[in-house]
Amino acid sequence: MKLTDMKIGARLGFGFGLVLSLLLITGAVGQWGVKSVTGTMVTMLQTDANIAEHGASARSAVLGLRRFEKDIFLNIGTPDKVEEYYRKWNDDREKVEKSVVELEKVAAVQKDRDTIKTIKDNLVLYVAGFNKVYGMVRDGRLQTPAAANAAVAEYKDETHKMENTAAELADEGNKRMDVAEKLVVDKMNHTVMLMLIMSGIAVLVGIFTSILIARSIRTPISEGVAVANRLAEGDLTVNIEVNRGDEIGHLLAAMQNMVMKLREIVGEVKSAADNVASGSQQLSSSSEENQAERRQRHADRKDRREVGRWRPPRGEGSRGNRPCHEGDRQQDIDHRGDRPPDQPPGAQCGH
Repeated sequence: MKLTDMKIGARLGFGFGLVLSLLLITGAVGQWGVKSVTGTMVTMLQTDANIAEHGASARSAVLGLRRFEKDIFLNIGTPDKVEEYYRKWNDDREKVEKSVVELEKVAAVQKDRDTIKTIKDNLVLYVAGFNKVYGMVRDGRLQTPAAANAAVAEYKDETHKMENTAAELADEGNKRMDVAEKLVVDKMNHTVMLMLIMSGIAVLVGIFTSILIARSIRTPISEGVAVANRLAEGDLTVNIEVNRGDEIGHLLAAMQNMVMKLREIVGEVKSAADNVASGSQQLSSSSEENQAERRQRHADRKDRREVGRWRPPRGEGSRGNRPCHEGDRQQDIDHRGDRPPDQPPGAQCGH
């Protein structure tokens, strides 16, 4: 279907619908970009950020365990100090356990789960071994820091493993956040670029569609106005081409029918005028003939009256002077065309 066969309303609706569709696509692209960025941000906050946070918290608590362990051993001769530092050690132990629980909640990949399990298993071994050594200190079986350090030495590896594993887990979370941040920035830039491209396409399509629709309406209207002006000037030879099916095409078709009807009317009027002129000429010729005939009859009557009044001189008896009888007068009238101009009527019979 050609554009010129579409109704003007449908044409305008098509143009506006096309631009609106492009704008909707642009909005959809923006929404997709925002949703993608939001999803990445949520994933980063719910997993990587929590892993980094709780991993760092676990590592800090493990360092606290090691610090309070040394404080207990250094104050081994002061039971009150030993009891105070043991309470602090328990507080950090609870922090490590709480961090492990939180890490297990947010871990999304198997690697993180394995790392958290390593921290948890080593924590159990270390806590069991340290509590054993602490019981020996409290009972007085270990009375020097060196003896206590020697007793707890077999559990040192677990604390080192917990510290290193928690640090690696926190570093891994931070690295993934850096990657996610870069991904978020890239997605934002990509989304902005797509929106700019789609907006530019929408603007260009809108301009092109507006020009195309305006031209498809303006050009035939201009042609119709030109035809109307020629008709107003009396030019009925104008030819209107109708090659479209919209409202303007219907208008041009109506104007074409009007021109044809005007041509027929003008032809009929011209034919009637010619008939009137011919009849008038015939009437004029007939009138002239009638006038000539009336003049002729009038001249004949006048000649007859003159013949009736004329008398010849007395005493003339020749042919030229003989009395005229009624037959001679009629003959004289009949031959008046042969009479000399200076001869009066009846002269041939002697009158």
